[in-house]
Amino acid sequence: MAVPDDGIAVIGVAAKVPGARDVEEYWLNLVRGRESVTVRGDEQPDAGCFDAEFFDAEFFGMTPRQAQACDPRLRLFLEVAHSAIENAGYDPAALRDRVGVFASAGPPDLAATTVSDRLGLRGPGGPVLTACSSALVALHRAWRSLRTDACDVAVAGGAEVAGPSAADGTVLGSGACAVLVKRLADALADRDHISAVIRGVAVILDATVLAGLRPEDISYVEAHGTGTALGDPVEVAALTEAYPRCRIGSVQGNVGHLGAVAGMAGLVKVVLSLEREQLPPSINFTAPDPRLNLASTPLRVPDRLTSWPRDPCRPRRAAVGAMGTDGSNVHVVLEEPPEHDHATHGEEPRVVVWSGMTGDAERAARETLGRFFTSRGEAVFADAVATLQHGRAAHRVRAAAVCTSAYDAAAVLWGAEADRIRVGRPVPTPRPVSLLFPGEGPPRVGMAHGLYRDIPAFAAALDGWFDLLDSDDLPLRDHWSGGADGPGTVFAEPLLFAIEAALARLWQDAGVRPAALLGYGIGELVAATVAGVFAPADAARLVLARARATPDPPAVTPAPPRIPVHSADALDALLATGEGVLVEVGPAPVLTALAGRHPRVRQGAFAVVPTLADDGDTRSFLSAAAQLWTEGHPIAWERIGQAPPRQRVPVPGYAYQRTRLRGGPA
Repeated sequence: MAVPDDGIAVIGVAAKVPGARDVEEYWLNLVRGRESVTVRGDEQPDAGCFDAEFFDAEFFGMTPRQAQACDPRLRLFLEVAHSAIENAGYDPAALRDRVGVFASAGPPDLAATTVSDRLGLRGPGGPVLTACSSALVALHRAWRSLRTDACDVAVAGGAEVAGPSAADGTVLGSGACAVLVKRLADALADRDHISAVIRGVAVILDATVLAGLRPEDISYVEAHGTGTALGDPVEVAALTEAYPRCRIGSVQGNVGHLGAVAGMAGLVKVVLSLEREQLPPSINFTAPDPRLNLASTPLRVPDRLTSWPRDPCRPRRAAVGAMGTDGSNVHVVLEEPPEHDHATHGEEPRVVVWSGMTGDAERAARETLGRFFTSRGEAVFADAVATLQHGRAAHRVRAAAVCTSAYDAAAVLWGAEADRIRVGRPVPTPRPVSLLFPGEGPPRVGMAHGLYRDIPAFAAALDGWFDLLDSDDLPLRDHWSGGADGPGTVFAEPLLFAIEAALARLWQDAGVRPAALLGYGIGELVAATVAGVFAPADAARLVLARARATPDPPAVTPAPPRIPVHSADALDALLATGEGVLVEVGPAPVLTALAGRHPRVRQGAFAVVPTLADDGDTRSFLSAAAQLWTEGHPIAWERIGQAPPRQRVPVPGYAYQRTRLRGGPA
């Protein structure tokens, strides 16, 4: 079914509510009909302050004292705002400009500015104070800003830390929720994961009319549901008048009344319901309150988990309401998202990456990713890996593994093959990279064929050298592909040169900036060429002269090297001081095997990384790239054959390492 592109897309969701630390736990509690309202010692029902006093201050760049002085609602909203952006498959640092922030959380002049400042976002924003409808009024402001082109993407939501429950039957709760929204046309163009589409948002007015829809187009309403003797009958009467037939429910039976966040908690529930095609039950609904007179209305309350499948003839739509002060009642109309279209995966190797500010955060991320790949399976594997590569910040402690499937990734992440995981050292700056070019190695026919097949940048670089080196008496390309006869020794050095030079070009295309180059034999000529001493055509003439044993060497004009070049004899001198990473650029681990015996390498001052080893050309190269990434070097994943996501996937977000803050806000 074609989707009109004039709506607003929900591309990221986050929730931290009683009984749930994140949106996935929230959804599981909803579908399982779990009640998170507890009874305190004074027999009063309470949805609790859960862990509002716990916070990962280091992650958000705060000292413990700064975090302690911060209103707990600001801390909660800062966390869910960051989570919503990551849930959308973005690193906040990559968004930055034209990002609106609209919130109801804590001191009114600080909510939006705190998030914008801490996450480095620039765009419109502001506080909202309309009591229980605040978070949905914030969504209305975000919706309006997007429609008037004041921003390109917006965070909307809020946080609440409750006091004692009210005497009128309202069970108060603490929590925080946020969504990330974008114009639907832009979300489709950017290959975002769209969880739902907002067709209309109205304050006081009817959003159904605003969206150009009829009441009968709405099949579910998430009610405000205060649980009070006055509020609920009024709301049911209004819904009865507005909708000829639909189902109604309220999340407040699960988590209590979350004050300013109440409407947003319901909206997140409906967004997830539309995406996952299930309606959670409204719990504790054994018999309707007689004052509601539900039996005489067209409204029905789902008391069990209900399937809510797509209808090819009619999109599913729902409404969410919230009541606020001064008549600021909000009505939101949501529509099902477009069907997701993920990239297919043929078990080619991919680099799964994750990171944390600390070792504990890295290990926690490893565990949650393992659960994710186990539960989501192969359908989203390729796009999930690409989202991790392109949509996550790279923190101090990085880890990576080369995997061929979701099953393979889950096994590695959960420890069955933990030796395949590369974990870098948490250093302030990456250790410098030196490229080593061997002068010998097994110049086998077809070496690097896997790279040539899988990575277009390498194929282009190797073809370029074959064009320069090929001749009638030395058909190098045919020999490499197995189609030409001749003594292997004639082809050995030209083929080794071409492979090494193409690999060096691939590393540079990937973003690796070597601090030094070392070569041995023909590898010295490769190093000099990579450093710019010889132009490619001149280097090719020198290689061919060596292969043909020409008595008179060709005349070439060397240039000053752009990168320091050393002979392999200088390896000991390089290893004697400082720290670094030695990357061997050749068909086998020759120089790295030699360097691996050096005391400085065994002590950990230097890491040795062979580009090609014995586990297949592509897998071996990707393992080397993974190790360099964990060392802190940026890698241009697309340049090494790791495609960007066809559609972003809501992979698990950062594993916050929350600690209890002493005392309260200053």
